[in-house]
Amino acid sequence: SPAFSQELLFEAENKTIASVGVQADTYYFRVEGGLVAQCAYALIYIPSNRKALYVQIIAAKMAGKKLSRLAYTLTNGPNSECLAYIVEIE
Repeated sequence: SPAFSQELLFEAENKTIASVGVQADTYYFRVEGGLVAQCAYALIYIPSNRKALYVQIIAAKMAGKKLSRLAYTLTNGPNSECLAYIVEIE
């Protein structure tokens, strides 16, 4: 089957962060209620060069705030890696 060569951009609103994590240099989080895109392992990853996004995620989680806007890309079709692009806290 052919590989997808283009990232798809998705947006979500009013999402609660379910969990956050770090493995080596890889930052990630999950939201409650799922997402429209089929992200691998239901995770949204944050590239290591965008640590400021992870700071926003941690701040929202600790304050019990929802993400009023979350934009992310699906990198290579269904069940591939999703990458955070925009994070906005309510």
